[in-house]
Amino acid sequence: MQHNVDVLVIGAGQAGLAMGYYLKQKNILFAIVGKEDRIGDVWRNRYDSLVLFTPRWFSSLPGMALMGDQNGYPTKDEIADYLEDYAQKYELPVHLNTEVQRGVTSVKGLYFLGLPWQYRRGSALIGGVGDDAEYLINDILKIK
Repeated sequence: MQHNVDVLVIGAGQAGLAMGYYLKQKNILFAIVGKEDRIGDVWRNRYDSLVLFTPRWFSSLPGMALMGDQNGYPTKDEIADYLEDYAQKYELPVHLNTEVQRGVTSVKGLYFLGLPWQYRRGSALIGGVGDDAEYLINDILKIK
């Protein structure tokens, strides 16, 4: 099966979901892919006592505040659940258990990305991955 999107966002964490929020505001056809089983699993699978070092007011994503004391510090599980709720609230097209295998440019300037279960074609590729992952960034998309 093939899906055509204008933008493919790699990574279903904070950066990828925030990018999805803005793409949806602009009515751009996009998809977000993440290799985890569940949104927020990157946070859920960290050590139990982890608490963010930034307060809730600073840790929120666009359009949705973290609940609770805005000057308090959220736990890892609170962030994990928040990310899942965020994706549901904005009905973001997230495809989990999906890891990008490769990306190449065609003569038309489009990226063909080999995914385990299908091919996607898009005009822009955005790496919304964390600081410990390899970045894949394309400057075709300019959000104003």
